[in-house]
Amino acid sequence: MTKKGTIFLALALGIGLMLVVSAWALPNPKALPGNHEKAVRLPCQGNGHLDQNEIQYRYVKTTDYGHTWSDIRQAGDLSDLTGWNSEMYDFGSLCDDQNNLHYFGVINTHASAADDGVYDVHTTNGGTDWVETLIAAQGTNTFSWASAAIDPSGNLYCLIWGTDARENTTFWASKSTDHGANWSALVVVATEPTIHATAQYPHLAEKASANNFFFIFQDADGDRNQYFARFPTSMAGTATIYDPNDYSGTEYSYYIGACMPMAYDVDNNALFGCFRNSDVSATAVYLSMDQGSTFGGSTIAGAQRYPSSAADPTGQMPWIFSNAGVPATGAYHKNWYAFDELGYNGGSWTGRTFLDSLLYDGTRDLLYVHQGYFSGSNAIAMCNVWGQFTPEGLWVNYSTDGGATWAGGWKLWDIFEDGLVGGFIEQCQLDGGQMGVAYITFCAQYGQSDLEGPVIANQTLVTPPTSLGPYVVSADFSDATGVDYDGGNILVNWMSNTHGAEWNYANPDSYSWTDPETFSGTYYFTVPDTHFDGAQVADGDTIWFYCDAYDVVMNYSAHAEHAVVAGHVWLDVKRYPHPAQPTVYTLYGNFPNPFNPTTTIKFDVALPTQVELKVYNTLGQEVATLLDERLHAGSYSIPFDASNLTSGIYIYRLSANGFSESRKMVVLK
Repeated sequence: MTKKGTIFLALALGIGLMLVVSAWALPNPKALPGNHEKAVRLPCQGNGHLDQNEIQYRYVKTTDYGHTWSDIRQAGDLSDLTGWNSEMYDFGSLCDDQNNLHYFGVINTHASAADDGVYDVHTTNGGTDWVETLIAAQGTNTFSWASAAIDPSGNLYCLIWGTDARENTTFWASKSTDHGANWSALVVVATEPTIHATAQYPHLAEKASANNFFFIFQDADGDRNQYFARFPTSMAGTATIYDPNDYSGTEYSYYIGACMPMAYDVDNNALFGCFRNSDVSATAVYLSMDQGSTFGGSTIAGAQRYPSSAADPTGQMPWIFSNAGVPATGAYHKNWYAFDELGYNGGSWTGRTFLDSLLYDGTRDLLYVHQGYFSGSNAIAMCNVWGQFTPEGLWVNYSTDGGATWAGGWKLWDIFEDGLVGGFIEQCQLDGGQMGVAYITFCAQYGQSDLEGPVIANQTLVTPPTSLGPYVVSADFSDATGVDYDGGNILVNWMSNTHGAEWNYANPDSYSWTDPETFSGTYYFTVPDTHFDGAQVADGDTIWFYCDAYDVVMNYSAHAEHAVVAGHVWLDVKRYPHPAQPTVYTLYGNFPNPFNPTTTIKFDVALPTQVELKVYNTLGQEVATLLDERLHAGSYSIPFDASNLTSGIYIYRLSANGFSESRKMVVLK
């Protein structure tokens, strides 16, 4: 195995140093990122017959190991499953041994509660016809997530995560011996107290052995510890759970998205999984050669969101795919892969080899969720291309020599150029089949999109300005893609220059839609009769307000600011320019610093998200939580009173949407 790894490295290095000119060869994958930052885009040839109104499962298909790909196709007409119009991206997918594609999705918001449950939506003839099979009715349980696996005999397994009638966190499983036509009754794989109440997000290895299927899950508490587990394919017994302990430093894993963190090689009985650590310095990898009874651990220097595992049965090597992290604006974002040069159980991982890169402009083109698939000497690598933290396309590479060289990268589609709404496709998955067949699955709505935020017009004051509030404000919102009505991203913002000059946010009270499909129409908001500091609005006070909104693909827009002089007049003119919308998350130095006893901390939020701002002492102990709530995009100032603290150095940390930054401040008494 050592000799084979050495030959592999020599081959990869040799090919990388040559300037190969052919129909498919790439430049040296270790070349400077500027050499291949622009991918070839393969436009979809006719997205016809896609449902333009419903959010649907979509896929693209290859029959030649990734050399060519189909246009975007739809997994049947799912309009009768109305519950899938909300969180459809929480799904799993699988290609069975007859090259038929399966989607496993949870419905718990169906029009009829009796129809809530887990469904297997699958094709029986390669994509022409589709069948909806109910795996398990939800009943008194609450299902949240589904994942799938296949064993060497072609039997299918569905693993479900949720809570039972007693609100205990539970993993269930069901089995199909006829390619999804029928499914067995649910069995409990694990529940509390064997697993913690915060156990969540199980991901199955797509391949199962004849005896066990395998999965990885984590806890939401603390350091998000990872656990590996197996369950008998006989569907009898209990799950065996392995705790890898804290091998990588502080364990931490991004968990949303079908990132395939676990892989199993049936031919060589090799099982391994991966995750990133908390400071993004390393990717932890664990491997078992005895079907999960024992594991050995190692690390790869460097990490970022969603590392994935891929088994290479022919080369008998484990592979990891990921990216190099969100760069600064104007820098290159990079894909990378690594493999164990000594093969299974070798424990000698190569450094990261960068496969592709993109110049990041601060809003678009980030290489994100990565996955790989091996079949003989052929391999496919896939990732999302994200923009403004919304997927905008799929990027693929392929190899014909076991990963020594890679062709591509290609952008298979683009939501703006191919007419796809991109708000519901953050979970993409690569599923390999037989004889060159593979699928990339995702979820989206077909329709029109653009690069502009909602149009906001006719912003007006409904309440007479002669009153002292509350004031009702109305405005018309419209967008071809769709106003983000149910995302809490339609707001009126108001402030007073004389009483706590901070913007306040109010969601709409009501609406009158002219186009229910895009949530376009007139929205009404209430500005209260108190200022930010709680003072009552008084005669002569000036209150500024404006409306803002996002569409469903997170394009932002805002209306001009207006003002009402309480008790007197409404000013139907723009008086002050609206501050520029932040495009990145930023934590600024506090002022004053040193201070006694108060200071102000300022920061920018690029997108609506949950935001935490905490203060720690030099021992890492938390001394204050200044903020822990969902904020809208904008600039913020938070006061901090250190009256109860002693003199010394303290650390304040901002955490939001994967962003984390810390700064020092000095209390001097």
